[in-house]
Amino acid sequence: MHRVRGNEGKRAAGKLFGRRPALQTYRRPCRRALLFWRATFPLYSPMSTLNPQELRPIWDALAVVCGRWRMPIIHCLCGQPLRFSELEAHLDCITPKALAEHLHALELNGLVHREVVPSRPVITRYGLTEHGRTVLPLLQELRRFGETHRQHLTTEV
Repeated sequence: MHRVRGNEGKRAAGKLFGRRPALQTYRRPCRRALLFWRATFPLYSPMSTLNPQELRPIWDALAVVCGRWRMPIIHCLCGQPLRFSELEAHLDCITPKALAEHLHALELNGLVHREVVPSRPVITRYGLTEHGRTVLPLLQELRRFGETHRQHLTTEV
């Protein structure tokens, strides 16, 4: 009887059963590549003079509100608390899984509160917290910027 040593048996079994190779993990670029990148593409923005401690609040804010559906969810909840199905109806093309994930993330960050009404069937309402209402001026400024930016692009062309 012929005995297979090492990884030869695993490779043969993988070919027989159609296993895919393991996913390649992310490798951090070497220092020389990073230095080349920084020299080739320097940062010309006024923000480049800020040190990482001054940029930290910006990254924290972006981590909370960035996401495809987070700002639209906050916009829907600014008027009154809504049920999950009502939120789904307000937001076109969102899957229930994505809505649940974004609501959970907003709840963990303290922007949205969840109220469970013990009835049959159980009713769950989502609303903005006081801390979540502090995002509304940011949302209004983003809307204003979007309108002026669209106007700027259409008048230049």
